[in-house]
Amino acid sequence: MSPEPIVIPSDDEIECVGQYRRAPVQHPPAVVDLTGDDDDDDNSNMVQLRTGPTVAGPSRQRSTSGRSPGRDRVSTLSRTVENGRRIVTEKALQAASRGRSQPVQVESIEISDDEEEDFHGLGLDQTFGWKQGTRPTSRETRDLEDSADVSESTRKIVQALPVTQRRKEKAALTSILPRYCSAPAESDELARSLKGLGIWAKLAALQPMSSTVVPSTAHRKSRIWRIQPNAAETMLRRTRRESLGRFSSGSVNAIVQSGPLTVVASCAAAGDANDDPENMAYNLEGSLKILCNGQEPEGSVLNEHKKVLDLGGTSLTKTYTVNDVQFDPADSTRFVSCAKDGRLVLWNCDVPEKPVKHRAMHYRDSLPEGLQYKPSGSLLAVWTDDGMCILHNNLEGHALKLRAGKKVPVQSVVWGRGAFSNKLYTTAGSDETSTGQHKCFDVTTDHKGLLFGGDVAGECLDVDPTGTWLAHATCSEHTTFKLALYDTNNLRRPARELCLSEFDSESKPRIQQVLFSPDSVHLAVARSDNVTHVYDARFLSRRLYDLPHGAAVEATKADGEGGIYKVEWLENGVHGLSLVSCGADGCVRLWDMKRAGGDFGDTIIASSTSYAGWFSLGDVYKGETPLILGDGGEASLPDAGTGRKLNMKAR
Repeated sequence: MSPEPIVIPSDDEIECVGQYRRAPVQHPPAVVDLTGDDDDDDNSNMVQLRTGPTVAGPSRQRSTSGRSPGRDRVSTLSRTVENGRRIVTEKALQAASRGRSQPVQVESIEISDDEEEDFHGLGLDQTFGWKQGTRPTSRETRDLEDSADVSESTRKIVQALPVTQRRKEKAALTSILPRYCSAPAESDELARSLKGLGIWAKLAALQPMSSTVVPSTAHRKSRIWRIQPNAAETMLRRTRRESLGRFSSGSVNAIVQSGPLTVVASCAAAGDANDDPENMAYNLEGSLKILCNGQEPEGSVLNEHKKVLDLGGTSLTKTYTVNDVQFDPADSTRFVSCAKDGRLVLWNCDVPEKPVKHRAMHYRDSLPEGLQYKPSGSLLAVWTDDGMCILHNNLEGHALKLRAGKKVPVQSVVWGRGAFSNKLYTTAGSDETSTGQHKCFDVTTDHKGLLFGGDVAGECLDVDPTGTWLAHATCSEHTTFKLALYDTNNLRRPARELCLSEFDSESKPRIQQVLFSPDSVHLAVARSDNVTHVYDARFLSRRLYDLPHGAAVEATKADGEGGIYKVEWLENGVHGLSLVSCGADGCVRLWDMKRAGGDFGDTIIASSTSYAGWFSLGDVYKGETPLILGDGGEASLPDAGTGRKLNMKAR
């Protein structure tokens, strides 16, 4: 709306141009005569107000500031304004009760005086620092003495008053300013007039400024909030099993997903580093396979971890066990695999159906046992069976070797997070001697590492999502297991420490995994006695929940395997926090933390005839499969598109 002029007639003939907005609800104008208390009947102070009960925008008003030397003039002006406000309020209540809608007219004030006082416009200065016709912020609001042109004599009168009276008179003067410049003090008359009225009548009487929404000419993009489905609802759908024939050559060691690609690493019979030909008849290929959209493409078997052996004139091809596989977080089309043949292979999946070997590296003096990418880049940590931790950048250039343990195998490696993202924590230990070493490396400066945790054998590590806390599980020579929490700023001594309860199982006591929840409040401890303990990480001595699996299946007992092999947290904004675990009973279970301590009878979301050795949870919005289960001889997954559960048997 274009600006409209607001004319304020006075002896000074001041004309100001402003801008106002019309309110959607309008009321009839009211003409009110306010007579002052002057003794002069011929030339009394006449104030004429044209206004409606709802004013649409900032109004341009004019007042006087006389040359009277006493405080009576200020008191007269205060009473005049209060009386005027009371009469306007009464008129507003009458108009609101009638509920009529009339055009709103511009508010103006005309003041005449027989003494030819020196009038000054209040609130008409356009140099406040904001655009004309707009509302300033609270910081831009000016006080009367800064924004209004008041005569020096009036200032002295107001300053000479007592503090209480001064505030009252100053509020009366300030109330003449436009409403967006000052908030006048609440009048007792106004409060009495509003007493007993409803909230809507009070709002109408207070004359609030209308709120005008100005449509923007710029295009505004719609914001879509995507709520992910509950994992249980996704994975508990009824599915039927469909056999795809032979899949892997042995029990599954690792499953990773990236979009439509799924890579499965598994064991191979007689696939260890010892090239003994005794069991070569059972050695089969398929220890590293790739799936695309849940299907096996042509060339899905990646036969790079193999070797041709010469056995007395007979040539045999040996396939080695693949220990681990990891996707590059900086490039979702690349992944790295390591195997018992001592080789690291970097694969390129630019064409998902046909992955090709991009680069390979051979460790001659040690065997790579595990892989861990730095979450924020392509820096890869590889730990070996002889206590070394080797850093690679895309398997290019020089490799940095870090001594994590003295001729004892590294058990676990984890990268720091947040402000400690350049820290690398390692723990090493020997099952035979129950001794080990535990170090913290700063990969940018410190290549020797800071020792912590004593010389007991290490089990596993984890860092909370903030990077502030480090959880460390260890085992002493008397099979006493301890769980310690370290402040990553001070690794000299643990902030909290706890002796874990005794193991109730025939299998060898072992801590398989420790894992912080996404909110850093819960800490899950996966044990070899087929139960997961959940602790409050803030008060480590308090064990919150015991999450048991069923009895181990017969195939598991024959293999001598047992316990909880993997746990993973699920956080959903609607359904809260859950924990997924797989164990020797061949089941993958979903534990709802809201129901913890109650009935856990309906927790199974997948099962197998052998022990559940691994699982992978995928993001369906990235084209990944919700759940893939890897057990002692097969990998099964529900098809995200059809809802069918596919069973890929081992041969």
